[in-house]
Amino acid sequence: MPLKNIESLELPVVEFDAGSIILEEGELTSSIYILIEGKVRIFSGDVELLTDDTYGSFFGESAVLLHGPVVASVETVTKSKFYHIDHADEYMRQHTELWYSISRVLADRLHHQNNVIVELQHQLMHPEKEKHEHYSKLYQWMVLTNDFFDRDILHPLQKTAKQAHDEEVFHQNQ
Repeated sequence: MPLKNIESLELPVVEFDAGSIILEEGELTSSIYILIEGKVRIFSGDVELLTDDTYGSFFGESAVLLHGPVVASVETVTKSKFYHIDHADEYMRQHTELWYSISRVLADRLHHQNNVIVELQHQLMHPEKEKHEHYSKLYQWMVLTNDFFDRDILHPLQKTAKQAHDEEVFHQNQ
């Protein structure tokens, strides 16, 4: 059963000042952070992967799911607030609707990532196409996964025009 809305779980809220590292690449963690407000940057080594200020974006789930290290650091760019789930693996066993909701987002990311890989492979086979088109697809994938979490998990009862469009495109591709 999907989660009706994240607020109903009454999770603790934590705040971090700008420049705080909330998850560090390589560390083991039992925490998941869900962005309420603020802005973060995600980076690996000296490569910035993206910045994110989307309400409901979550961080740390892969390390918790895989019982492995964090794969990229998350640093606050501005003062930021998060819902914090400590001992997330244990918490999720008791709140399976949240795991289900996160799993849906991860499945959607994988689906979009697979499409991006196919497009990139197409680029290798047809190098005459402009490169920026494929980088744009990577950015679209990131935006779509955040939109998916926002509309389907945080606010599932509010069907947006974008959601209706996405559903139509999905059904056309079936």
